[in-house]
Amino acid sequence: MSKPALSERIKAGIQGIALGVAKFAGYNAAMPNKVQAPATRTGTNPNSSYAQQQRVRLSFEGENAIKNTSFARNYINKRRMYCSSGITYAPDTGDHALDEAVSAYCMEQWKHMGVGCSMQQAFARASDVNLPERGDSALQWYRDDGRLRLLEVTADRIGELYQFTRPVRDVRSGEVYFSGLYLQGPNTTAYRIYERGFDAVYTNPQRVEACDIIFFKDDITGGVRGVSIFASALEDVNSRYQILKSTKDTMQQQSKIAAIASNNSGQPNELDYETQVSSEGAVEYVETMADGAIVKYQFNGDNYQVLKGEHPSDSFINGMRYLDASASLAVGFPYEFLFSGAQSGGAPFRGAFEAAGREIMRLRNDVHRPRLDVISYVTIMDGVERRKLPPMPNIARGCWGFTTLPTADAFRDDASDIKAIRSGITTKSAVIMANSGRSFPVVLRESMQEAVATAMAVEDANRALVKAGYKPSVTIADIAQVSDNPQSAAAAENLAQGKPAEGTPVKPAAAAMADFDESKHPRADDGKFGSGKGVEKESAPANEPAAPKSETKAHDSGNWGDFTKLLTNGTEIQKESEKPVAGMDGYSTAIAKRPPRPQGRRASPIVSEPVAVLLHKGEIVGAFGGDTVSIAPEHRSKGLSKHLYQRREELGPLHSQNFSPAGKAARDSYLKWKAQSK
Repeated sequence: MSKPALSERIKAGIQGIALGVAKFAGYNAAMPNKVQAPATRTGTNPNSSYAQQQRVRLSFEGENAIKNTSFARNYINKRRMYCSSGITYAPDTGDHALDEAVSAYCMEQWKHMGVGCSMQQAFARASDVNLPERGDSALQWYRDDGRLRLLEVTADRIGELYQFTRPVRDVRSGEVYFSGLYLQGPNTTAYRIYERGFDAVYTNPQRVEACDIIFFKDDITGGVRGVSIFASALEDVNSRYQILKSTKDTMQQQSKIAAIASNNSGQPNELDYETQVSSEGAVEYVETMADGAIVKYQFNGDNYQVLKGEHPSDSFINGMRYLDASASLAVGFPYEFLFSGAQSGGAPFRGAFEAAGREIMRLRNDVHRPRLDVISYVTIMDGVERRKLPPMPNIARGCWGFTTLPTADAFRDDASDIKAIRSGITTKSAVIMANSGRSFPVVLRESMQEAVATAMAVEDANRALVKAGYKPSVTIADIAQVSDNPQSAAAAENLAQGKPAEGTPVKPAAAAMADFDESKHPRADDGKFGSGKGVEKESAPANEPAAPKSETKAHDSGNWGDFTKLLTNGTEIQKESEKPVAGMDGYSTAIAKRPPRPQGRRASPIVSEPVAVLLHKGEIVGAFGGDTVSIAPEHRSKGLSKHLYQRREELGPLHSQNFSPAGKAARDSYLKWKAQSK
């Protein structure tokens, strides 16, 4: 006996009970509903015909989202802003002059490399508009009148758009053609590019070799073709667009109609503004208040209804914000970066910008930089081939620079990097790579080239001053700021002036025996100690034996500048006595005398008696008068004091017991030099 068949109604009831029980025993996400069908293996293969159909459909939806929704347009703008805007190429050939030549050549070539635009503009559309919009894109090399050009190729022109065929293998070459790509094993050997005709017509397919195509793809499926980045965000983006549009339409309608009045006569007062007759001949009255709201009258009923004004509530705004945040996560950028961080605290806001920075770095390193390297290499080697650039080693070496990453506090981030480097927590290489994507050796070579160029500029500027008849007074500080930070610069300036660096504790000098300073206890004319102003003295030359601390003081102020003022003002150099210093280019010695000081003022022997002077290119840079010697600081390391001592001997006897420490050092240096000469 056969079992009675269950009716369809009973079957549906049993299935519903089973599903209700299963919900408590398994994953809710595994249970399909009336809106969404259960997932199957149909779309698992990214290269299947079903997947290709969805890829094309998503490309159209992505285009629609960019054209009609603020979310997609905002994403594109932010991506172009940080990924392809302001990109620059820095050659790194190792030769500064060659770097300048390569940079100038590339800038000239890239200025018109696109079709009606620059290379940077064409690259920005391919990488940051067409790629996220449709899933993939391409740039095609083309030579036009001896100049390289880049043609933009959108995804809809690669392969067949309206028909889907299975992979086709060429028996002779072994190539497999599928979805616009010719594949040889794991490699892409060529692309099939269609011409976009009028309306939606694609004709004249051309095979373009892979060497002439720069293909852009960035997705997580691993298929031969890419999928629009808006695939996971479109549901939230479209929902937000539809909900907001419906709400705006309702608000707009309510802003035009204030109320609806119904009475037995179906008309307003005698001063009505407009009368309408329906198709049945009934008269309808509509009262219009100037160009503002209107009041409608109806025949049926006897009441007066005022429409309720609908305005977005806090719940509605929060719902819109949630949809924006959900879609933002789907495209890889936080809501705080794409929209606003006003609702976030300090830590979440910084974390969001950190995540945005990492996504931007991923796009730069995985999508942009490899393809920009191809563009720079092909451009430079084409210049070498056409003999516009020399075939030098490392001619194509260089790196691409991008704009700064988004940050919540740029100064705080930079200060943290500096402190981390100084404390040894991180390295310069790590910080440079994280912020600019370049390596430390590249930055080091650039710094070296900048230092060389700065030094050359200083010399060129001084030559120009000399040629114009002025003193060569330009220093490196006039050309470029070379300090690493303001604190170090201030400290170095203080040290140069003999002051302690700010913030550095000054250690007290170690206790020592007091030294006899003869300048404070001068001798009289008869050689005995007496009263009067002492003989001024200068510190010993840097290359002479070191003197005690008290002896390194200069005359009255301890400054060569004060001494040279006394020496040079009115001093007469006997030109016939000038003799060049052997082996020292530009140096000479001579005898000079300065007129006595006015009456009533005691003259110092070093400036009133004939003195031996050291000249450098005609200017006094040292002197030996009386029993002491003084040389300008910048000339002390050349061993010149012995030559001054030799000329001083020509002026008369020297009393060694009266020598200042600097004079004694000069005498000892002279005697040693004289002995070695013999």
